[in-house]
Amino acid sequence: MTAGDPLGQMFQGPDGIETGWSVGTGGTTLAASLAQQDPVGNPGDWSSAAGASASRLLQSLGAPPGVMQPGGPHGTMPAGYP
Repeated sequence: MTAGDPLGQMFQGPDGIETGWSVGTGGTTLAASLAQQDPVGNPGDWSSAAGASASRLLQSLGAPPGVMQPGGPHGTMPAGYP
């Protein structure tokens, strides 16, 4: 991979995106694998420690930070993540 290579492709949908850490293949999020998602509603309705970690990484690279939901972030991160 070199500078300027695409990292991903957006789909035609509503404004805003969610980004974060993944584990392996198949789209499993780190937040889901660490049981940091809302167990009774929309998984995106609350902020996870995994989401906050990914937000810090993106912010350190110059992107705007993510929007943290009230009451979060939920959970803790494994060693080695920002």
